[in-house]
Amino acid sequence: MNRPLVLMAAGLVLTAVPVAGQGAGSAATVVLRLAPSARGLALGGAMTAVGDAFAVEFNPAATGVAAVRAAATYQTLPVDVVAGAAAFGFDALGGAAAVSLRFVDYGEVDVLEEDGGSNVGVPTGETATGGEVTALAGYALVTGPLRIGLAGRWLRLDVAGLTDDAFAADVGALLTPVDWLAVGIAVQNLGPAVEAGRAAPLPTTLRVGTRLSRAMGPLQALVAVEGRRREERNGLGVGLEIGAGSPSLRADARVGYETRGAGGDAYSRLVFGGGVRVERVAVDFAYRALGPLGATKQFGLSLLF
Repeated sequence: MNRPLVLMAAGLVLTAVPVAGQGAGSAATVVLRLAPSARGLALGGAMTAVGDAFAVEFNPAATGVAAVRAAATYQTLPVDVVAGAAAFGFDALGGAAAVSLRFVDYGEVDVLEEDGGSNVGVPTGETATGGEVTALAGYALVTGPLRIGLAGRWLRLDVAGLTDDAFAADVGALLTPVDWLAVGIAVQNLGPAVEAGRAAPLPTTLRVGTRLSRAMGPLQALVAVEGRRREERNGLGVGLEIGAGSPSLRADARVGYETRGAGGDAYSRLVFGGGVRVERVAVDFAYRALGPLGATKQFGLSLLF
């Protein structure tokens, strides 16, 4: 019997379907395909030119742009899979630096073995556990309206006793010619394949995006648009955020649109979310339907300083 494999469905949710004949590394990584923040998920992932506590995970050049410097998130997915993340940013050496830690816990999954020509297999009665953890450290150098960023990542994959460590780099740039406009570009996950059972490349991603933010009377509007290429597939993310309030109390509503990574993906193109900030503490939420799989919900807590 071959070792089990945990597959990615819709590029967002893990389905516990160990397929015989494939190694644990066939799915590459799940944690790098999930949005690390509730705000990022609710804005369709269009975060290349948007600053928040998890900016280093989208574009290292956007590190330190926002006043939000510390955050933690927790995400629930179908089949009892959970994910979480934490990030902290600070000023350093004429720029800004940030560190991020993320994890995915697969929970307990059934092990299947090959059954002739079946693509699904049959249950063995055995179960397996696994997960992923990744740490990222990044730095952005500020030179007037231009920021240049670099980040280094460590990733550990552990599926059914098969483990491997991988290292990768991210690079990016962010140009902010005026306060209400920013343009960013980032290349992520430049590194060797994960080889836990079978070699599989990391999801190398090119992101190009823009952010426009303007006041409309008592409201603040932010529009983010991003084009991306991941694993030889082109995608688009668009997000809209409308906020109102004062420096001590603010509420935001968000909606995002994201094209599907592949024709068979089950996740909804539309994402919804929002947030409330009281003084220096903010709470965020995002929701995405995942078709017959159910839904994913993400909660975030941020500190501004």
